[in-house]
Amino acid sequence: MAKLAYGVENSDQLALMMTCAPGDSSAVVYGDVQPDTPRLVRASAGPTPVDPLSDGEAYETRVSLNDANLIRLATDGAMTVIGDAGRFQLAATPAERGAIAGFLAYCGSSRA
Repeated sequence: MAKLAYGVENSDQLALMMTCAPGDSSAVVYGDVQPDTPRLVRASAGPTPVDPLSDGEAYETRVSLNDANLIRLATDGAMTVIGDAGRFQLAATPAERGAIAGFLAYCGSSRA
């Protein structure tokens, strides 16, 4: 399984985490913000525990690995997300974009 996470630097505050396995067509999304895309699909019927240390809860959702907003994070370094504070952009440096592209390639591959 691969994980891609965004949070507050030098803290344990998680804003967004995506997980997937090789061969998946979508990633499971956890966290306080979600990709702002019409193709987001709720994956849980109710809140699920995200962090047992903080008792945080969130809804799991799924986003296609081919979603334009997610691909834009890897190619252009920006993804629009939405949360309690409204819409904003997650940014990625050139090095981070390479890691994001690797995440997407790994998830969409058939390697185990």
